[in-house]
Amino acid sequence: MPEGFGPAFRYESVVLFNELRVVPGITAGFSTVTNSIGAEEGHVNFYNGNATFLGYLGFGVGFSLVSAPALELVIEEHHRSGADGLLGHIHEGYNANVVGLRYRF
Repeated sequence: MPEGFGPAFRYESVVLFNELRVVPGITAGFSTVTNSIGAEEGHVNFYNGNATFLGYLGFGVGFSLVSAPALELVIEEHHRSGADGLLGHIHEGYNANVVGLRYRF
């Protein structure tokens, strides 16, 4: 299972039509896994590398109503990278697209 960590930055001041909040954000840091999968496993085998510890970038945008800002529809792109061979001796990790709901307490 992947685990990621790093600072997240969000801009929470975009409001459209006085009704819809749009919150773009970015997270940059590192990601760890116990096993790689899919194309990432192919990169590990091709470069004779290790995908256990890679760089991480996450780009996302959340949408919520001004009247209910705690509940967001979120669309995100998660990217794991070897930083062109610097980490794990692989050039590319794996990407994942995510759509979901986030509730902020």
